[in-house]
Amino acid sequence: MSSPLDRYLESVLQIVDRIRVSQSGRLREAATICADCIAAEGLVHVFASGHSRVSVEEMFPRYGSFVGFHPIVDLSLTYHTEVVGNNGQRQARFLEDVEGLGTVLLENFVISPPDVMLIFSYSGLHAVGIDVALGAKSRGADRHRGCICGSVPSARLVAQQWQEANRHRGRGSRHRVSAGRRDGGDRRNG
Repeated sequence: MSSPLDRYLESVLQIVDRIRVSQSGRLREAATICADCIAAEGLVHVFASGHSRVSVEEMFPRYGSFVGFHPIVDLSLTYHTEVVGNNGQRQARFLEDVEGLGTVLLENFVISPPDVMLIFSYSGLHAVGIDVALGAKSRGADRHRGCICGSVPSARLVAQQWQEANRHRGRGSRHRVSAGRRDGGDRRNG
């Protein structure tokens, strides 16, 4: 019988292999888009909220890295040292779903062609990420030059939930998939 560590590492390797097989072409395309942007003296703006911020921090310029990546993070959405109290998890989870917050965040930055926006989101569910994507597009960081990195199974689930919610609601917000969900329940499991 294998140890928990062996099972964990085997699972990680299987996930990496699935990504290699199914996403290599898209990853190369995203890398080319980012490289072309930087070569044209543009910036690759990188945004995430919640735990997806870890990906943004890996892009943060430091010694030996490529200059041209510009992390955009907001502490109220990503400061995870407090579980309760000021800036606690309930507050951060609430703010991720406030429509218009991403638009306000982008007002602090200059985004224009040939810039690219790279967004990391596990679920694609939260309004703030959608607002940032739409805001970057309206500022010219588009023309098929934006990239969103996330979980394909989760994105399919979100699309399914969105269709279901709109079928029952008739119409509603362009952002909210699960309207009224402020109970702290797991958003991935309905």
